[in-house]
Amino acid sequence: MLELREEEFPELLPAEKEESGKKYVTECQIETDLNIRFPETYIVNTAERMELYRKLDIIKNFEKLEEFEKNLIDRFGELPIESKGLLRAIRLRLKAEEIGIEKITYKNRIVRIQFVSNKKSSFYQSQIFTNILTWVQKNSKFAKLEEKKGRLFMVITKAENLNSIIKHIDSISNI
Repeated sequence: MLELREEEFPELLPAEKEESGKKYVTECQIETDLNIRFPETYIVNTAERMELYRKLDIIKNFEKLEEFEKNLIDRFGELPIESKGLLRAIRLRLKAEEIGIEKITYKNRIVRIQFVSNKKSSFYQSQIFTNILTWVQKNSKFAKLEEKKGRLFMVITKAENLNSIIKHIDSISNI
């Protein structure tokens, strides 16, 4: 019923939906050319490594991610660089989901961010989307919006690493 209301009658929906903590996407996909993983030298047992990937994939909040990281360190020792990067990617995914990002592609230091696919989504009338537009205007030297095949993307050409992408998303959230 709510889906029908959102798609057919978005003007009837109350504006406070965003303030109530509604997420505009259920999952954000991350694609990258970075070497982010649990190396075989860190977690030797393949079945255990695969199980940890499954557990990592279902983490939906920052507290659970911190708990997962502490457990990894307790069991296997200090995290290798590749594993730190993997956990950073999960942090990025969680932050992206909070602001309506469906997909982030990070390759060759260029970020392509895809927003909510449903053009009728209340996301496009939200304060979050207004913040995105404001942020792109303020950072037009390295960020722009483009539409391809009916989908809205933001392209950021100034992204040295995953941490810089996280900072960009944080700055959008804090406008």
